[in-house]
Amino acid sequence: MGQRAKIVGMINGQKVVVRHYLNLQKFPNFRAYYIYVLLDPTTNEVRYVGITSSIAERYIKHLDDRFKPTPKGQWTKSLSEQGLVPNLVILEKLDTYKRYAQRREKQLIQEYLAQGCKLFNIDQ
Repeated sequence: MGQRAKIVGMINGQKVVVRHYLNLQKFPNFRAYYIYVLLDPTTNEVRYVGITSSIAERYIKHLDDRFKPTPKGQWTKSLSEQGLVPNLVILEKLDTYKRYAQRREKQLIQEYLAQGCKLFNIDQ
């Protein structure tokens, strides 16, 4: 079958589209993956694109990055010192194999880089 798309808002002047792919329960190796972005709460800029199968656990790990000596860690620490946290926005939910979700994540990273976003996951 196909997919349905719904525009749910705007990020940096770009439409945010959430796509819901059919849940293919006939395939036991399929899993729900979420593609999301972390936004800077002071500027609303996209700073990170990621995938996860557990939004809450992954978000907590991002918050724990403030203890790491990395650029993303320095950013989350700076936000924490201001009493702020990154905003997490789910862009897509995919019921698929992990490698396909990772491929889509990389496509979105390239799209945001092309728009001039300064992402912390530039190594991808």
